[in-house]
Amino acid sequence: MKKITPDYSVYYYGFVGYGIAGNGLVFYILYNGFTGLEELWRTDGTAAGTVMLTSAVSPYDYLNVAGNTAFFAAGDATYGYELWESDGTVGGTKMVKDINSGSGSSDPGGMFVFNNEVYFGAYDGNNHAFWKSDGKKSGTIKLRNGDP
Repeated sequence: MKKITPDYSVYYYGFVGYGIAGNGLVFYILYNGFTGLEELWRTDGTAAGTVMLTSAVSPYDYLNVAGNTAFFAAGDATYGYELWESDGTVGGTKMVKDINSGSGSSDPGGMFVFNNEVYFGAYDGNNHAFWKSDGKKSGTIKLRNGDP
């Protein structure tokens, strides 16, 4: 009897979330089972226009698109998980603001878009709070503490 070996390669990648920008770019988060990382990609619908933007995405599905900008949670050992944005280029994929200053994570989550701004919950090192951002450091502001 011939032994059948399952093909596990189909389990090594998985789509986690996606969003469509006003300019037609599609941003998506792809789980890479080979590295164990969540990656942010964008595509214009062509093979040449499909590019990985970062592999530092938070393991939660918090991808939102406002206008032509993707907002998501990502991080590293220096800043922890914070609010990031991407304009669809590698150079334009960056942290918006270090809300929980230093290596502590603010863990932004529960994101949604309203009037081209992203709203989310985050921890600033003292309180869990409700925030909004227009994609600029100065335009990322705490609206209200969530802790009583």
